[in-house]
Amino acid sequence: MRRRHFLKSLAAVTAAAAAGLPMVFPARDPLEAMRALGRTYLELHPEEASAARAWQVSLAEAGETGMRGHTARHARLDLEGGEVVTVDGWVLPRSLALTCSALALA
Repeated sequence: MRRRHFLKSLAAVTAAAAAGLPMVFPARDPLEAMRALGRTYLELHPEEASAARAWQVSLAEAGETGMRGHTARHARLDLEGGEVVTVDGWVLPRSLALTCSALALA
């Protein structure tokens, strides 16, 4: 999967998952890739499980229309502050790793 496609899909999938919308995707869908990345992140950093749960709440509070901006704003702040993580060769802002982890926990 291309990183650009992954990042573009992230906001829409996050909004749908946090809103509790039923979703059916083929196995190679970006949602499953995000969940897999989130599971891997939590396996590498089990101490982040509570942060991922808190992130789920933050996304839900942002609402479906505000999730994209909320995620983008935090990703930018993470990059500016040097808060990045590496998962399976992906270098991501921590907030995106938490978003993937939140999806994995959903």
